[in-house]
Amino acid sequence: MCFGGEPLLWPEDTVALLREARAAGIPRRQVITNGYFSRDPARVAQVVGWLGEVGAEVLLSADAFHQRRIPLSAALDFARRLAADGRCRLRIHPAWLQGPQGQNEWDEETRRVLATFVAEGFAVSSGNQIAPAGSAARHLGRYFSRPAALDDSFRCGQAPYTTPLDRGETLSVLPDGTVALCAFSIGDLRSQGIDEIVDGYDPFARPDIAALLQGGVAGYRAYAGERGIEVGEEGLYTPCDLCRRLTEKCRLQEGAEVRQAGPADRAAALALAGKLWPGSGAEELAEDLAPCFFGPDGAIFLAWQAGRPVGYAQCQLRRDYVEGARPGPVGYLEGIYLEPDCRGQGLSRRLLERCEAWARGRGCRQFASDCDFGNAASQSFHRRAGFREVGRIVCFLKEL
Repeated sequence: MCFGGEPLLWPEDTVALLREARAAGIPRRQVITNGYFSRDPARVAQVVGWLGEVGAEVLLSADAFHQRRIPLSAALDFARRLAADGRCRLRIHPAWLQGPQGQNEWDEETRRVLATFVAEGFAVSSGNQIAPAGSAARHLGRYFSRPAALDDSFRCGQAPYTTPLDRGETLSVLPDGTVALCAFSIGDLRSQGIDEIVDGYDPFARPDIAALLQGGVAGYRAYAGERGIEVGEEGLYTPCDLCRRLTEKCRLQEGAEVRQAGPADRAAALALAGKLWPGSGAEELAEDLAPCFFGPDGAIFLAWQAGRPVGYAQCQLRRDYVEGARPGPVGYLEGIYLEPDCRGQGLSRRLLERCEAWARGRGCRQFASDCDFGNAASQSFHRRAGFREVGRIVCFLKEL
């Protein structure tokens, strides 16, 4: 099946794919097209001839959505040319908002569009129903209802147009050369051949895919949670939406780098520290952070994504009294910050782990931290990271 955008804008490439499919013995060779790829009648006739030559099955997209931009006359002309050629199986393939019986202005208009084709004897397929994603979710959101909670028991391959990832029947090749099964990247054509990628694919050797196959969406969510990745359900309509969001978070985490900051990273560290402590001036912060760049008792770790500094953690050794700790040097988390768009990817956990490893390497057997009394999010993070609460204080101040 060749689809997406308008494949007949590149008819030579599309037909070449269909020829290869025919040579490989693939019995059904489909093209989904809106029928409006050229204003030149000779070019349209040429492409119709090519499609007939390879025995293509043509699904012509015609509905209220396509006909907002595609002239109905052009789609009809293409359908008539295919019918006259006679070598292709043609069906009109509409997109429905709520379904063939939908009582809304979009589905009503689609029925009027289809009536034009039916009047000329063209067959109409069952079409498909628009999913609440992307532009549809943004512009048609009022027609969709989100469930109170997503079904965690949902299994891979239960959704329409999908197969379980251990069968691997549907591959996607993305513009950057990535080869994907559903939302999961399994290879890169820039460095491997397609045969090598397919032959080397073992779903159960991938812990993320194995978690999804063995435990459904709940299992995949648990796997991500173990890596510190958190995903909310806001804006999600289906378990597949949740799976895609989890996969994106995992991908971003894998692409992130966490390293100790050196003097060359000073500007990046100061910029993030300024967001963590917005009440401090630039000179004050620079003075406070200097020992972490040049002294033995402090360190700063930064998280980077695509060359951008997105996370900050500062730790130091404390040799004085630390609430609840045994005597001796104690590693202390002085502060941790992540840019809002990078939260929920497990980067805070990775920053913390680097701080703990740094303290452990300096003889510390305990690691401590603190947060504001009312900062529930920070308290939750500390508990999830294995900290236990050892005390609370109330601070007082009066003017003299």
